[in-house]
Amino acid sequence: MNFANVFGTPHFHAVCLVVVSAAVIEALVAIWAATSRVHWFWRAIAVWAAVSVLLPIRAYQPALLFAVTSPLTTAIILSINSRRGASTPRPFRFGLRDLLLATAVIALALTSLLHLVPRLGEAHLAEFTLTAIIQTAIPTLVWAASATNRRRSCYAAILAVIVGVAIAAHSIPRPLSYDWALVGVLFESRWRFQDVEVVALAAGELTLLLLAALRISLSLRERVSAEGGRVSALRMSLLLSSASWLLCLAVIYCNMLWLQPLPPTFEGGTNNYHRLLELPKSVKTLNVAEQLAAIDEAVALVEDANFVPYDLPHDVSYDNWNKRFIAPVQQIRDLARAIDAECKAARSSGDKVRACTLALTNVRLGLMFQRGSTVIECLIGVAVQGLANQRLIELRSELSPDDARRVIAAWDRALAEAESVHSIVNRDAAMAERAYGWAARLANIVDWAGFPEVYSAVREADLRRQATTRLLQTDLAIRLYREDHGRLPARLLELIPSYLSGLPLDPYSGESLIYRTNGDEFTLYSVGKDRIDDGGKLTNMRTYYSQDGFGNFVRGYDYDLDTTTRP
Repeated sequence: MNFANVFGTPHFHAVCLVVVSAAVIEALVAIWAATSRVHWFWRAIAVWAAVSVLLPIRAYQPALLFAVTSPLTTAIILSINSRRGASTPRPFRFGLRDLLLATAVIALALTSLLHLVPRLGEAHLAEFTLTAIIQTAIPTLVWAASATNRRRSCYAAILAVIVGVAIAAHSIPRPLSYDWALVGVLFESRWRFQDVEVVALAAGELTLLLLAALRISLSLRERVSAEGGRVSALRMSLLLSSASWLLCLAVIYCNMLWLQPLPPTFEGGTNNYHRLLELPKSVKTLNVAEQLAAIDEAVALVEDANFVPYDLPHDVSYDNWNKRFIAPVQQIRDLARAIDAECKAARSSGDKVRACTLALTNVRLGLMFQRGSTVIECLIGVAVQGLANQRLIELRSELSPDDARRVIAAWDRALAEAESVHSIVNRDAAMAERAYGWAARLANIVDWAGFPEVYSAVREADLRRQATTRLLQTDLAIRLYREDHGRLPARLLELIPSYLSGLPLDPYSGESLIYRTNGDEFTLYSVGKDRIDDGGKLTNMRTYYSQDGFGNFVRGYDYDLDTTTRP
């Protein structure tokens, strides 16, 4: 059982802690506004400032949530205090100064709302309602547990709220998502009751952090008063820890002020992108002869310098990105599978030259999605090239010397023309921050802070593709060398420059691939994802990518060409 899939990854918990900490700060401001004896104007300003501070980082959905729940929390606590007689009522006076101050507060609120409302996007009423219940009920009940004698009743009510809202979140018609980024920003787990888990975790953390903050505040106030200003070492350490976390939040806030800059629009030569995306429809709907004609057309079209034609910044909106690019590109798999099926048929019929040509067509087709693309397209491109490499690995002992050299040269060209994964990840991050808003920006910051999750899949896929390709090229070069010299090369350096353009490097280690000979046989492998030479200990893909209960890849295996086919 993979506990990371059930209980969440470190990235998930880091994002959750940041989001909940912001909710705690907003709740503390609301509680202070209800219990302080400071003039009402300054309390109102504090509440609205806490809401407005979210606008510069474009956190519009949370700002609307707090604009509703903070005044509501303050009003409920004031009402409870009034009923308890905890505060001495003051005679109602509303002079000219109060009128001017009220006008200023209303003006500030209207200004913020005018900035906020047009940028909210499509609101999701169910998620907003559930989150508002949590953000109002829990701070109120936590305060009541600290300020009244009904502590057990308050804790029971908190538990009831958490359970009730979590069950309600599981039963709403549409799953929570980035479309309305409140609780949806936290969804990363992969099991059936992920919404229940996320709501319960966020609400539980909100409760615990608020309880801790109120207890520390109350304890410090009483202790300092009793000891004449002295603070114990324990309380000082708690204060320093709180200050450190607030500093971290401040750093995250400052980083969220500026979006990652958009890269320049990718430019290339002749681009057949749109025509290649039309071919899958032909492959699925036409007869056999017409399908073969479509495949032959793809063979010719992929030779050009194709790329994904994003028009930045026009295509960074949610609709343009997803409807015009991400959705159509999924169909390219049908074309790649049709080409692969024809490659398999050509091999079975003995036409090794055509089989090699069709496999290299998928290499070029996958390359198109590694130029000017974002992460999803890049992953699709890697998958298409994986189909090609699978066929070429099966064919490697059957290829003629000319075809072997053609494969080596074609992959050299593809690797040289591909855009770096770093550039693709940066483009994806910049576009996501504009298409999905504050949620994507926060996820990127947490990813870069040392809790990788968002882009780790594409980085590993690229490393595996490079390792497979270098192993394939080197394997073919060794076979060519043996064909020409009647023996195996003693070292990989002997393959340069007649068979390979340079020393084949292992992308996982940055050093040469590991090569050993045993009579007429040879062993060639990469150190693999654990970046350790395990002495040529090899397995299949399922075991190679197996994980322990905490989501960590199992170590101890190297990677060779047969890893992808070994049973």
